[in-house]
Amino acid sequence: MVFDLRQIAVECHEDLEVLRQNRLLSESDFIAFSRGRGLPVFGTVQGDPGDFNTRGWLVNDGIDCDGGLLFHPFRIYPLHRILKSCVLPIATSQTLLPDATLNQVKASLARMPSNDEIEASSRQWNEIADLAILLEPIFWPGIVQRISRSSLEFCIFTSSF
Repeated sequence: MVFDLRQIAVECHEDLEVLRQNRLLSESDFIAFSRGRGLPVFGTVQGDPGDFNTRGWLVNDGIDCDGGLLFHPFRIYPLHRILKSCVLPIATSQTLLPDATLNQVKASLARMPSNDEIEASSRQWNEIADLAILLEPIFWPGIVQRISRSSLEFCIFTSSF
């Protein structure tokens, strides 16, 4: 049996909102979060995450009241893999030899994955993030040794019935 994790997340959206341990991040916050963890992500308010979302490579986890994209922090995994797919393997010092650099760039671009290949791979990377997001309410409190306030309130409320 194959589960569609994205569909499960959509169907359980209201429960996940209450049980979520990590808040969803605006695109700007997600860029800062990712950059703070060493990813070479482009943008400030908008940037790579929104572009990758438009291309169908990076799934968003919600929309804010202004129509802006929201990302779960666990989306850093597919973002990392997408960015890694876009890296040109050229040494920084290669630019000291402009003619050789041009040839190296052409050769490197020929070996880069196509947009379709990145899209196909990104589906799997996003599914891994989907699974982590669905399991977060169960495992995250044990990892960080605390439970979010909204989850605690939900547990107290539901146990009183």
